[in-house]
Amino acid sequence: MRRIAVIVETSTQYGRILIGGISAFAQLHGWQVLFEYRGRNTAEPSWLEDFTGDGVITSSPSPTHSLKLRKAGIPVIDLGVGREAKSSEGLLIDSDHRTVGKLAAEHFIAKGHRNFAFLGYSDHTVSMERENGFRGALEAHGFEARHHHTPERTARSFAALHTGDSAFIDSLPKPCGLFYFRDVFDRPVQEYWHTMKFWWPHDEALIATLMAHRLTGESRYLDMHERCREWAFGHFADPERGEWFGYLHQDGRPSSTLKGSLWKSFFHHPRALLLCHQFGAEF
Repeated sequence: MRRIAVIVETSTQYGRILIGGISAFAQLHGWQVLFEYRGRNTAEPSWLEDFTGDGVITSSPSPTHSLKLRKAGIPVIDLGVGREAKSSEGLLIDSDHRTVGKLAAEHFIAKGHRNFAFLGYSDHTVSMERENGFRGALEAHGFEARHHHTPERTARSFAALHTGDSAFIDSLPKPCGLFYFRDVFDRPVQEYWHTMKFWWPHDEALIATLMAHRLTGESRYLDMHERCREWAFGHFADPERGEWFGYLHQDGRPSSTLKGSLWKSFFHHPRALLLCHQFGAEF
């Protein structure tokens, strides 16, 4: 049985998804996976220095021990996001960042946007590659993108970030397809819900639109409610077994048949049905 050390943070959704994929592969191939609960941007654990297993998978920003193990002949795969690969350092797994930028541009165009912007860094390789792909794809379709570069890291401060970025965003025409490279933790935005539709915002939207009509008497809120109700019950509802699915893809396909979990409990949906019934009885 091969013994593989996995040095990936467990404190982020991104890291947990990586560990889940590695674990699934390990089960198929009979690996023993060694890992520990880790925070973001923490150094590699001291026990790795004397590791005698068959390989290391690391995302640590400071791969000190794993570099020494690589020199000793142990295979090491680096999952460090945004680091430039050097031939002397072995294998670095990373994304095709120009293609990421191109996909972002094509997504905005398909959504009907005609104003576009990029907010990123001028001193970060990944940001530069994504910007090139983004702007190149837009130019191929006859569009241009406004862009703003956050100050280089040597001159970066909260005040500079807030003032420069906020002013740029405020200056953009609305609506605008904004491609923002990093999140507030200096990590790529890869949470699973960014391309999904959840049950509870739709439940709350059903309530909110009826409440808005109840308070204002404006018919446009009833129109909003009807559009939301038609889409939600046409996609979340299970016509065979009742209740709602909790998680859909952006196109309305169920991502999971799950109807109950630690998060999807007996709250939002029955509450929405009850309140909408009560509000409807008043009209």
